[in-house]
Amino acid sequence: MKPIYLALDKLEKQVDTPAFQKQAEKRGEWGGADVIICRKPNEDQLRWSQEQFLALPLPMVPPRHRLVVTPYSLELSYLFENLRDIFVDLLDFSNKYDFYGGLAQAALDYQQAGEGHSFPELAKAVIGWARKYLGGIQ
Repeated sequence: MKPIYLALDKLEKQVDTPAFQKQAEKRGEWGGADVIICRKPNEDQLRWSQEQFLALPLPMVPPRHRLVVTPYSLELSYLFENLRDIFVDLLDFSNKYDFYGGLAQAALDYQQAGEGHSFPELAKAVIGWARKYLGGIQ
């Protein structure tokens, strides 16, 4: 697991660089595993985010649709892609909803805390949850 922690450290340093920003601008907004990241939601996305369901067995993260609306949608989407690549050997059909749901919930919690909104700080919160997730599965 040490290589994953090292990759997370490296990623956290990269998120505030022009190279990361440039790569993020080449990407689209991310969606999958009951998470949508966007700058401006459309009506279908808003309706989708209100749908509730129950998943059994109950995962680490309460199951629900998560819509993350942020001016940093491309950067956050690229961050999710990087985290997916770091965790690729640990994720499968049964735990991806926990993983991505937790990442999205960390972003939503950061937004709701109202601690000023910068992408590096948002990324730090999301990467922090990824570290917590990794600690929970060791």
